Amino acid sequence: MKPEPSADSEPRSAALDWVAAQGAGESVFARVAARERRRRGRRAAFGAVAGLVVAAGAAWRWGPVQVSPGTAAPAPARHAAAGRQTLPDGSAVDLRHDAQILVAFEGIIRRVVLERGEAHFSVAKDPAKPFVVVAGGVAVRAIGTAFSVQFGATTVEVIVSEGRVAVEPAPPTSASAAMPPPAYAHLTAGHRVVVPLVAPPPLLPVETMNARDLAARLAWRVPRLEFAATPLADAVAALNRHTAVPLVLADPSLGTLELSGSIRADNTDSVLHLLAAEFGIRAERRTDAIVLRRNH
Repeated sequence: MKPEPSADSEPRSAALDWVAAQGAGESVFARVAARERRRRGRRAAFGAVAGLVVAAGAAWRWGPVQVSPGTAAPAPARHAAAGRQTLPDGSAVDLRHDAQILVAFEGIIRRVVLERGEAHFSVAKDPAKPFVVVAGGVAVRAIGTAFSVQFGATTVEVIVSEGRVAVEPAPPTSASAAMPPPAYAHLTAGHRVVVPLVAPPPLLPVETMNARDLAARLAWRVPRLEFAATPLADAVAALNRHTAVPLVLADPSLGTLELSGSIRADNTDSVLHLLAAEFGIRAERRTDAIVLRRNH
């Protein structure tokens, strides 16, 4: 049961900590520092975080590459910046830590070489142009799906989060990828396979992953957001960059409420719980948005 507030209690901007203490949401809401320190430079701190998100987003994205008939194909592009990038065909790739990829789209094959680390691919559908990720001697072939590939020292791990892929021996050249060799395994969403880099067997066991294990394994893709006496309008804008269903403030005056704490960018449920418990704000769920309103 929530204790009654006292004159010396923390302000509502620290309520994210109370949510965590009650077990409502993940234990990520760290208690912010003393009130005086929180009051100084909080807006600047959030501005810096938002600025990093915007600046990083600009660094991670490059425009589609268009090649006119008769011109030379663009040189393969290497990218090693952690975070999300958009490939020339509109596919998205999330790179973890020091992962590095080589983009080499040639002919009818959309080919990406994972040179090190781990990457998650959300593939734009194009049945005429298979999407192939090569890591060591392993190739992962898809048309429109989502999957992660981890290139380790002795193994390559493939996890499918959406759709279906074939895990195959890597062809010697990108041209021969049009005639794929027999697959080690075919994976659908929620399945995983680990391929040894040395002498892999012709067929490999496929492991089923439940939703919780799958989310935990791919949690590295989701950034954390830091709120420090952040106006709700700014917090909503930051959360909406990472949610499929956006949050909308029915009353603009709600945007002045302040939040403090740390949260995964996709954990809107805990934020909604906080807003209901501490500010009397209800969430009206629609097909295209979650509308936040004051209780009357």
